[in-house]
Amino acid sequence: MEALSESFIFYKTDHFDIVGKQLLKTNSKWFIADLGLSGYILPRQRYVLGFSIVNIVYFELLRRSYQVNIGKLGNTEVDFVARNQNAYTYFQVTADMTGDETFAREMRPLESIQLQRY
Repeated sequence: MEALSESFIFYKTDHFDIVGKQLLKTNSKWFIADLGLSGYILPRQRYVLGFSIVNIVYFELLRRSYQVNIGKLGNTEVDFVARNQNAYTYFQVTADMTGDETFAREMRPLESIQLQRY
């Protein structure tokens, strides 16, 4: 993975403790620079739209000069914590939010952040 990271094929992202404002060194996530390679490197039975959208959002945030991490808030996870000039922006990404259960699951971490004002 180190060689693939150094060749800019995969990008490693660490978890970020939203309450403590510090990086966590466990359970890092990896994003692939070329989604065309993902089907070859990470074979799947079918195309996964959610995986692709999350990957696209990650690289768009990097392109916009954000420092990007995965947020950790208690037992919940925020898809992205984007930091630019000491300002934090929180993102949840999903392919489909039409279901009530999915909507509630995706909004729960963001609502917790807003209530606590971290």
